[in-house]
Amino acid sequence: VAVAAVSVITTPWVAAVLPALAYSPWLYLLHVGITVGAIALLAHAAWKSGSRYAAALAGVVAVNLAFGVHDLLLRTGHLDPALIYLLPYGGLAMFAVMLHAMATTHSTALSRAESAASSLEVKLAERETQVRLAQEQLRQAEKVRVLADERQRLMGEMHDGLGSSLASTLMAAQSGRASGPALAHMVAEAIDELRLTIDSLDPLADDPLLLLATLRYRLAPRLEAAGIELQWQIHQLPDVSWLGPTNARHLLRLLQESLANVVKHAKASEVRVFMPPVPDGFCIAVHDNGIGFDEATAHAGRGLGNLRRRLSALGGRLHIESAAGSGTTLEFHLPN
Repeated sequence: VAVAAVSVITTPWVAAVLPALAYSPWLYLLHVGITVGAIALLAHAAWKSGSRYAAALAGVVAVNLAFGVHDLLLRTGHLDPALIYLLPYGGLAMFAVMLHAMATTHSTALSRAESAASSLEVKLAERETQVRLAQEQLRQAEKVRVLADERQRLMGEMHDGLGSSLASTLMAAQSGRASGPALAHMVAEAIDELRLTIDSLDPLADDPLLLLATLRYRLAPRLEAAGIELQWQIHQLPDVSWLGPTNARHLLRLLQESLANVVKHAKASEVRVFMPPVPDGFCIAVHDNGIGFDEATAHAGRGLGNLRRRLSALGGRLHIESAAGSGTTLEFHLPN
């Protein structure tokens, strides 16, 4: 405010009205008062905060005060007129100190920013390491869980499938109810059960076409031995996203049980496995030229119930067409 007021008062228009010599000394005294106040504030700041730049500014302002007194005395004729005015040089000194302070502060800020960036990089690297370790622990935990689930599944499958088949075979052999061809047939069923479990665990079990081709290779000799001609007409399957070990076993079991029922009950001479066209998903059908059956009566048995249960686990459904003397067609409608 003082500088603005002095700037207005010392303009040529004001000086033309008011004689400069009348108020000039008072302007110098005003500057002296402001300068003394600035020195006091800077000295207090330097003492309180320990800032060397505040102390340097206080010193430069004090030197400027001395220069101002010198110039005042020179202007009022109390000093030799041959001397020069010193206050402009004091302004340069003040500017130099302030510029140095600004440059040093900027350099310090850059150093702190670089230090903070380096510290942040170190912390980020540590956090990334922690994240990698956590991810690795999660992968290991997931691997352990998957192995435990697979072990549990295999135990259940072996108990319900192969274990049950072997137990039935053993009881039949011990009681004398089965011997010769009947016992051989029961042992063959147990072996098929074991092979089915092994096939469902094959690393290539996610390829449904290869999976079914393996099943065809397993069952063809039994069908041939029973006098049944197998017509396999599945040559291409859509991509199946849900096929894993458990679902692969369900799919194999559907066809195995269907073909086993043809051998046991249909009295057929020919069985055909093919893929009829359907509007959504895909369908695998098993058709035989046997004696057929009454579906209402067959509901009392476990065979169709097992087929429907496995299809439900796969998200599919069963459609049956059968009549006495006209054969049977089982259609397994499955999702992609």
